Amino acid sequence: MEGCRNLLALLDNDEILALCDTITNRLVHPEDRQDAIHAILAVFQQHEKEDKKAEKVDFRRLGEEFCHWFFELLNSQNPFLGPPQNEWGPQHFWHDVKLKFYYSTSEQNVIDYHGAEIVSLRLLSLVKEEYLFLSPNLDSHGLKCAASPHGLVMVGVAGTVCRGNTCLGIFEQIFGLIRCPFVENTWKIKFINLRIIGESSLAPGTLMKPTITFEPSDLEALYNVTTLCGTNEVQLSVRQALDSGTGDQNLCSGNDEALLNKRELTLPSPLKH
Repeated sequence: MEGCRNLLALLDNDEILALCDTITNRLVHPEDRQDAIHAILAVFQQHEKEDKKAEKVDFRRLGEEFCHWFFELLNSQNPFLGPPQNEWGPQHFWHDVKLKFYYSTSEQNVIDYHGAEIVSLRLLSLVKEEYLFLSPNLDSHGLKCAASPHGLVMVGVAGTVCRGNTCLGIFEQIFGLIRCPFVENTWKIKFINLRIIGESSLAPGTLMKPTITFEPSDLEALYNVTTLCGTNEVQLSVRQALDSGTGDQNLCSGNDEALLNKRELTLPSPLKH
């Protein structure tokens, strides 16, 4: 607002009053120059708030559309559903994409995958070889979206994990999306954090409707950490944050984080990696 105030200072009194009449649609009758400037700035601030609100709605819509597309495409590769209708592959990811996959069998595991080819194959194996079906919960509790100042859009989503007619547990996933500058209205995946939690590790009732408990500000904080990764020192800080519950803890619902540290993920057959 200081910049606007400085520009208004360059106008004479008649111009300020005329501008006030135009912007307020003559609903405000200022007594002097300062009253007029105050009214003008108040309108500017209101428009700024409305623009930010509209921007958040757009991110929400983008998150919903992305999740519909991503999970429909990934699940279509499950052999139980017949031949896949669309092509899955590395073309949907940035070449340096990173996947951080959290799960537990006999012990808690965290595995990193790097590169579009490797990441796409690992995700594909979940449905094609392990026959999992990921069903996202896209209501206001299961989907959260945020954006960084640099154009990275983050989508957090929770859902259930099934195999055939058996529900095995829940998943929580964060996507980092960046718009492709060469193809109109196309976004590619920059990073993924995926956690799978077995049913035995969940609080009662959690399985019925998995929820994302973090807020957009938490997604933005995750972005700030993720963009710094690259040195051993920073990677250690990220791991410490995850272990202490200050970073990835919000991926879990309720007390799932504490439960996950104590219990195993029990699936009919172990996840492959």
